[in-house]
Amino acid sequence: MADERIERGAPDMPSALDRMNRLWRAFAGKFPFGPPAEGLWHPTVDVFDRDDELVVEVELPGMKGQRMDVCVEHEHLIIEGTRSRAEGFKERESYYCERPMGRFHRVIHLPCAVDEAAIVARYQDGLLTVALPKAGRRRARKIEIS
Repeated sequence: MADERIERGAPDMPSALDRMNRLWRAFAGKFPFGPPAEGLWHPTVDVFDRDDELVVEVELPGMKGQRMDVCVEHEHLIIEGTRSRAEGFKERESYYCERPMGRFHRVIHLPCAVDEAAIVARYQDGLLTVALPKAGRRRARKIEIS
């Protein structure tokens, strides 16, 4: 008998992930804890703590400002909206559609109190940046000793 060797290496990860995703989608409707409502997705977020403010950056390429809502409620920053495919898009003509579309929703717990009246949100080049000044925070002041 010929020497048959089985090479054990790392499996083809993208292929394995694709199979797992297809399996999950096939069974998701059968369980009460299935996936969230169709089209609901969560954009990626970075949160930075700068001296006097928190800064939240959210990747939302292809959005327009009027299709997003940003609010602060009970120590949480809530970002939601809808992203649609370009006009004239035909799914039957596409080979791959990996970018999430439809409703998105993201809730970020704020680690400190913020001055809600001074929050500024800016959308530029696919990035939503929300600056949240910290509330009640005062800069250090040198005190003269007499």
